[in-house]
Amino acid sequence: MTRLPHDRLTALRPEDIQQYLRSRGWLPDSLGTSDKAVVYHYPGQADAEVLVPRQREVTDYAARLADVVQVLSALEERTVWEVINDVSGPPADILRLAADQAKR
Repeated sequence: MTRLPHDRLTALRPEDIQQYLRSRGWLPDSLGTSDKAVVYHYPGQADAEVLVPRQREVTDYAARLADVVQVLSALEERTVWEVINDVSGPPADILRLAADQAKR
């Protein structure tokens, strides 16, 4: 298991984690959801489940997010660092622009 930096995990915003999950097809479980946390399931993967705290003030916030990142890393077949970078980035699509230097 990779030891993840506590400060990087606690810097992740719960709403960004949830948006990331929804954008990749994860579905919230209304039966496993409370005012403190949301449970997400990945369709077609019976054992793919993550618990996302709704607030950073939860005692085990960093530990729960470490679990989320590790599950995503395994399912997406990417490193935990790639997942953390994607989740901590701005919630938007990547847009690449190029300048046309052709003389007119």
